[in-house]
Amino acid sequence: MNGAPTHDPREAVLAQLNASIDNFFGSGGSVQVLRGFEPVPRRPHHASDLAAGDHSITERLRAEREQLQRVKEAAKTMTLGEAVRELGIGRTELHRMSKAHGFLFRSNNKERQQRETARQAKAAEKARIVDLVRANSGKGLSRHFVAGRLGISDGYLKKIIEENGLDFPLYGDRP
Repeated sequence: MNGAPTHDPREAVLAQLNASIDNFFGSGGSVQVLRGFEPVPRRPHHASDLAAGDHSITERLRAEREQLQRVKEAAKTMTLGEAVRELGIGRTELHRMSKAHGFLFRSNNKERQQRETARQAKAAEKARIVDLVRANSGKGLSRHFVAGRLGISDGYLKKIIEENGLDFPLYGDRP
């Protein structure tokens, strides 16, 4: 029927909701007011005390010199990571200071050994891949196929070919 009014489903939901509210208050229920949102202020920037302007330029320079002296003394006996924990200054800032003022932090032999081991493993893996590329270069296989077989990208395969002067023709250049 075209002219008959349609039933609005929202009316049934609202009627059921109002009945539930009346039932809740009728059985002795009460409203509980919860705490609302409270904004948390941003953390102050680490250099905000210097930027505040209440220190004179000479006081700021003196504070920077004292901090530099503390960092230089720490560099004599500590690694960079230990100095970060001890002084509470960020790693980037300590590294910048050491480069700008020409001093070095003590090196951690354990970290150096780990880096050297990782470097050697990477070099060995690259040498293995170079040998495999060299072995597959004369078989008439495409570069893309060989890269997929070795589990490397086409770009890395191209880089290996160029760095090692391998004769691995492109697909169109093969006889």
